[in-house]
Amino acid sequence: MDRRILLFKIKCDEDLNSQRVEEIENKFIKCIQTYSLGPHRQLSLARNEIHTCFVPGEWTRVKSTADVKNKIRENKTYEIKDSTELSESINTMLDCISTPGRSLLNILWVCDQLPKTPCPGLYGALDRAVSWHSAQVTVITLGDIDDYPYWLNTLKAQVIPVSELCWKHGLEDLISPTLVWRGNLSIFNDTNYTSDLIEGFELHFNRDAQDLVLQKIKLSKSDYVKEEEQEPSLLFYGRSLELVCTVNPLEVPPNLITDQRYVIKSTYSENDEISKYILDEGSSAYIARLRVSEELDKKRMEKSSENWRKCLIEGKLDSPEDEAYLGND
Repeated sequence: MDRRILLFKIKCDEDLNSQRVEEIENKFIKCIQTYSLGPHRQLSLARNEIHTCFVPGEWTRVKSTADVKNKIRENKTYEIKDSTELSESINTMLDCISTPGRSLLNILWVCDQLPKTPCPGLYGALDRAVSWHSAQVTVITLGDIDDYPYWLNTLKAQVIPVSELCWKHGLEDLISPTLVWRGNLSIFNDTNYTSDLIEGFELHFNRDAQDLVLQKIKLSKSDYVKEEEQEPSLLFYGRSLELVCTVNPLEVPPNLITDQRYVIKSTYSENDEISKYILDEGSSAYIARLRVSEELDKKRMEKSSENWRKCLIEGKLDSPEDEAYLGND
């Protein structure tokens, strides 16, 4: 899946502190460097390329850190009264990735403080990004957080003041470079042959620590440019990882086990206890199934701005488990 990061800045009361913004930019560049490393080889779930958009700009494929340098500082800072213009720009960029099952979207929002009440246009654009494009929204405030606005809860947004960004980890903990899939966990119930759905899960590739160190040494060279890779076949991915049944890992035939390793994580804190109960089963393992297709259903609905408004009016937004957009898998 393509990894995409959309970033914008808003000021509510005062101009954004340039020194603070520079701190964020430096951490963002380091995050992009780690993103650029990717896995040490091509994985079935990930493409080693990143696309960024600094609103109101366009999507750009990142080939080196020079493609993102100074972009945060120099890009437009919207005022809260400009939220309609901002939301239109965000929706336009979402239209560029309206094909389902292809993109992993992270939204980074930098602001002086959190708006206490939602701006309708901006909220609608972010709601669309989260609901239709499985985006993760991260808000970085330049000031302290006195109160967490209720409306951000509905977007499942991560909120952190810039003062708490760890110098060691930077933004990597918020915009994870190891992410390869985001969606729902589906647990098959063999009693009534139905599935129970839990939203808010991710798959991450298991990065080798020594390999990461060697790649970072390569990245430290000022003339480093990411090598072009062979274009993988185009695939479309489902929204639910289904846990079919438990097995004894020692009894799984070796020919069915590959050298690709993934870690499943919950993105919602309310899922922690559920995750612990389901996934910490001692010596047990799960056979899991994720739908993948080389084509999309010809009757699918593009996740465009026009269709989003139409579905809102008609009350026909697709459910989290809907995978009707996939063709024959």
